[in-house]
Amino acid sequence: PDVLLLDEPTADLDPISRERLWQLIKTLRTNGMTIVLCSHLLEEIEPVCDRICILHDKKIVDIGRPDAIKDAQGVHYVVRLELQSGNYSAFTAAHGAQFKQEGQILVAGFTDGLQTSQFVSQILSQGDPVLHLSITPPSLKYTFEQKIA
Repeated sequence: PDVLLLDEPTADLDPISRERLWQLIKTLRTNGMTIVLCSHLLEEIEPVCDRICILHDKKIVDIGRPDAIKDAQGVHYVVRLELQSGNYSAFTAAHGAQFKQEGQILVAGFTDGLQTSQFVSQILSQGDPVLHLSITPPSLKYTFEQKIA
């Protein structure tokens, strides 16, 4: 077929079968097949999609290339932080970032590297033991969560 429609293709698959399916999808796509995927697992579809349509509450929130959708958000660095104390009040008022808390993890989105490095420097200088610290580009999942917040 020229077009393949897949709804939640990895649902109930074990990790090995899931990876094999994604490899097959990539091969089919490389060979010119158009594949339409419906999935709640944005981290799985991000590497294989040329274009995405983000739906929320039966409405289109955004449509386009994954990188363009992420770039439009304006966030270029996402910091995930877990402090031993779990107290983040001193950090969330500064640096012009977008903050939210996921359990014991503080998630902060920054527009530029200077803001990001100043934030990390403040964290490291305050004395509270850091249990987790990562800096990554924004994912589709992060972008989606920001768009619907």
